[in-house]
Amino acid sequence: MSRPRLSLRRGVNVHHMLNWPEIVRQQPVAVATSVSYVWPPFRTARHAMADEELRLLASLGFDFIRLTVDPSIAIASPPDRRGLWSDLVAQTAERFVAAGLSVVVDLHPVAVNPDYGPEALMNPADTRPFDAYLGVVGLLAARLAPLAEGSGASRIALELMNEPTLAGDAGFRRWQGMMERLHQAAREAAPDLPLVLTGGQWSSARALMRLDPAPFRGSDVLYTFHYYDPHTFTHQGVGREVARHVSDLRWPPRKDDVDAVLDRALRRIDGDLALQASQREAAATMTRKLLADYLGTAHDPARITADFAAVKDWGARHGIEPGRLLLGEFGAVRPGASIEAARDRTAWLRAVREAAERQGFPWALWAYRGYGGMALREDPPGSSLDKDVVAALGMS
Repeated sequence: MSRPRLSLRRGVNVHHMLNWPEIVRQQPVAVATSVSYVWPPFRTARHAMADEELRLLASLGFDFIRLTVDPSIAIASPPDRRGLWSDLVAQTAERFVAAGLSVVVDLHPVAVNPDYGPEALMNPADTRPFDAYLGVVGLLAARLAPLAEGSGASRIALELMNEPTLAGDAGFRRWQGMMERLHQAAREAAPDLPLVLTGGQWSSARALMRLDPAPFRGSDVLYTFHYYDPHTFTHQGVGREVARHVSDLRWPPRKDDVDAVLDRALRRIDGDLALQASQREAAATMTRKLLADYLGTAHDPARITADFAAVKDWGARHGIEPGRLLLGEFGAVRPGASIEAARDRTAWLRAVREAAERQGFPWALWAYRGYGGMALREDPPGSSLDKDVVAALGMS
């Protein structure tokens, strides 16, 4: 390659700036969809990020941002507004570059608009949403290409889709073809722009290793995967997750701890007046299974090391160097009131980060700012950084 490739090391996801736009539930003029958007988008206080925050991330030691971007607003809007959208994405990326940070612009479908949400894009019975998505990929690739080429070594890459949901043998085969179409759409618009590709099954490591990289050989691409294992631990207590009644779970799994967690969870389910009797029974059954499975995983730092070594071996078999294997997301929620469980969360974050670095993978924490207990800085804006997470990341 004539131009040095994008170099990434330590990153953090920024999910609040260009995702979850404000909407109006009415029929727009141009597109038959149930969702209309407030224009100009992403102008509220919750979408803002001050320049000093950018400088803070650079001073901590982050060298890149994974900037998540909702594509549905572009798909569902008329062409002139799509241009405004791509300009806004490019201008936001330029702000980070000006602060000394490289940027992975991640097209990140969300469920705010079900017509173009993750399920719609994967629907084999109606490929029109995905076909429209391909057009947006080409539009944004063309807009970002001059920025990536402007300073010698590229500082910008485009990730073609976050966490496609297709899984299983048939799903992986279908995703292979979709990934090739996405790559082609981006390459036709931007022949030299660094691209980030992923496997199916929510960008799991297992799915990445089922992706055939041969069609992308010779193209300036990186490959990404996400790591949230064990999911019951990393997502305990999250409202929409099956582990929502679990709290203060320890890691690695211990039988006495799991028994105590189950007892607390069952009491919580029994007292949840929002659930009907049949729902409480189903929740109890699911929670028992989750915790039994968790106890049986034997998940520990050695397991993380083995999982990442498998990804590195897959890359080596295909001539992909470790620096092109991006751990694009990892994170764990704060587990509850237990000091011991909170320490285990920090230990898990450190173990994942160190395992990635041993293999030579760049990594990006989920996420810089947000809510729900996984962010480096919880909403509202202005709150303090989670110093335990900063320490687990090897920063100061």
